[in-house]
Order: sequence, then C-alpha cells, then structure tokens
Amino acid sequence: GKVTPRPKGPFHTYTVCKKGCKYKTIQSAVDKAKAGDTVKVKSGTYREGVTVLGASKRYLKLIGNPKDPSKVVLDGTQGKKTPRQNGVRVDGANQVTINGFTAKHYNGNGFFVVNVTGYELNHLNATLVGVYGVYAFNSLGGVMENSQASYNSDSGFYIGQTPPQTKPKRSIVRNVKAFGNVIGFSGTNMRYVT
Repeated sequence: GKVTPRPKGPFHTYTVCKKGCKYKTIQSAVDKAKAGDTVKVKSGTYREGVTVLGASKRYLKLIGNPKDPSKVVLDGTQGKKTPRQNGVRVDGANQVTINGFTAKHYNGNGFFVVNVTGYELNHLNATLVGVYGVYAFNSLGGVMENSQASYNSDSGFYIGQTPPQTKPKRSIVRNVKAFGNVIGFSGTNMRYVT
C-alpha cells in the first residue's frame, strides 16, 4: 500500500506501429519505457500480451485511440510463442494509465491490474475473453470509465479483494457498459468503490 514517488523525468514517448516505427510490438516499447513515460500505439492488430511490471514502470501511460478503441486491437489468438493469458497485465506498477484499446480472444482477462495503488482504465473494449473483461484485484484506488465489456466468460467488469484501509483510497466506476457476459459487474470482496 505504500505509494511510490511520482517520477521526475525527463519523460519520453515511444511510438508503436506495424510499419515504419522503431517499435513493432507494444511490449518492446513498454520494456524500453521508464517511469512516467508514454507508449503511443497506432492503429492495427497486435497479437501479443503486454505486461507492465514493477515500480520502474509506475505512472506509465499506454495510449491507443481513445476516440475509437476499435482501431487499436490486442488479439490473443496467435501461436504458442505469444503470451495469451491477458491483453494487458499491470502488476506492482502504480498509477498506470491504459486508454483507447480493444482486447479480445485472451484465455484470462482483457485488461488486468493487480497489486497497485492507483490506476486509470479508460476507453477500453474487452470482448470474448476467458474470464474478466476489465479487472482490478488487490489494488487501492483507481478509475474504470467510458468502457465496454461483452461476451466474456465471467464478468465484464470486476473490482475485487480490495485491502482494508484506515484512510480509504476510493475507486470510481462510471459510464461503463456490459452485455453478453455471465455477470455484468462483479464486486467480490470489493471495498471503497463508487
């Protein structure tokens, strides 16, 4: 629950695209990025699973197309060498923003944050994944908004296992739409959520 300090910069932006960019995969740009940097992803389908891991990636911004998330697609259907569990997994990296993506065909979750303090999940579309569409677990305070989750094998949206807090960091969920899932919104062991 201890908040890691806000990075001081200087900050850099790494651009990902299918042709003409230094970075062809989102993961390669995330690996290069430092705390507070931005990874901008141009239109296309990216057949990979992206992991944002640890304090060295805090305050990272992963930006696709917030106006039309359908143009920047994470697809988990490629062969054995491509990670297929989650579209994006953020673990132990506080205050990460994921904005403007679609995730589909993952065995686990579309967008998954775990063990963090603060997150922003905005303009996301999670569909046809094996468990949860947009999911925050064991995390303190964050925002899920302006997103859609459909035809997932469990819940479309899920905030769970929120640790007890004496001075709660509230999580906010607004303007979300869920349909065709087993459950629209799950809140097992959820606390401090509006």
